[in-house]
Amino acid sequence: MEPDILHNISGVDSPPPPVSHPARHVVPWLETLICLIVIAGALAFSLWPLLSAPNSNFPYTGDAMGHLTKVKYIADSLRQGHWPAWFPFWYNGSTVIQYYPPLSFFLLAPVQILFDNLMITFKFWAFATLLVGGWGVFYICRRWIGFYAGLLGAVLYVMQPFLLRSLMMQGVIAQGPIIALTPWLLAATLLFFEQRTPWRWMAICITIAALILSHPMHALLVCLGMIYVVLVLWIAGKSRIKSLVLWGWAIIVGAGLMAFWWLPGVTHLEMAGLPITVGTEVARAVYTAGPDWFNPAVRRSDAVYYFSPALLVLALLSLAFLRKNPKEQQDPKSSSYKPITNDQLLIALVIGLLGSLALAFGKRLITKCL
Repeated sequence: MEPDILHNISGVDSPPPPVSHPARHVVPWLETLICLIVIAGALAFSLWPLLSAPNSNFPYTGDAMGHLTKVKYIADSLRQGHWPAWFPFWYNGSTVIQYYPPLSFFLLAPVQILFDNLMITFKFWAFATLLVGGWGVFYICRRWIGFYAGLLGAVLYVMQPFLLRSLMMQGVIAQGPIIALTPWLLAATLLFFEQRTPWRWMAICITIAALILSHPMHALLVCLGMIYVVLVLWIAGKSRIKSLVLWGWAIIVGAGLMAFWWLPGVTHLEMAGLPITVGTEVARAVYTAGPDWFNPAVRRSDAVYYFSPALLVLALLSLAFLRKNPKEQQDPKSSSYKPITNDQLLIALVIGLLGSLALAFGKRLITKCL
């Protein structure tokens, strides 16, 4: 007979066996509140030229006025009880959802209805997109590294010169959800590779669908970067081939949900879809990086965006915040739960970064170096 049965027969209660529970990676609300306050302070500093501008002004940028005109048209139509279908002020007339995906415009319509001021709407969009994106970076760093690393990562994300100049100088209204949701797509991907659950799979589907409905070209590039990360995690033994296949299916299903937008543009049967600048010589000449991207002293017309050495130094210093995952994160009773260690996460993200840089530089960097 087993010893514990003998104890029960003798009237002695044996202690219950230890029960292992899955780790609950819930960020405390106080830490989240502190994070949001820190991000808001960093954004107040970074976006001060925009936030302090009079609300009677107009955002004089490359794209904002055209996009905000569509926001105002949609808001005015909804205020009058009409569902907008035809937009008369865009390329001499077009349907509302042509040329640029409609997600950003319809998200901003309630803000425009509330304030009836395009400048306030533009300020809100720049602040909100970076706030949500920085929060996602905080969650990733807090979840796998630590609280202070999360704060630093969030601040580094919202103070990127490229994002700030894109929002304030280019006025990339349509790409707003890309800035906001890309970190959350990475978080959902990492969580799914740790433990497969239907909710995490659905989170990937919904997030990629929202990215496509924001800007399909950027969504495609984000997915290419994610592929580097998940392949490295798979090679590192963090998941089986089943997880890799299911992750790919989540991307395909999310893209399929938004096929009404991107499929006509890909097949060239209609103009609503991928912007015509994708893959063209103009796009490679203007929006891909060259060697001057590394030189902050260059201010020529073909080097509008530049690399920030200060942010690189801070990012390298952030490696000091890395710590080993605590043992209580492991759940031996769950066969599909495999916690991602800091080393594996760092290697996967660095390889993803290098792959994304190669895509960004492309032919222009090689030709200029030669």
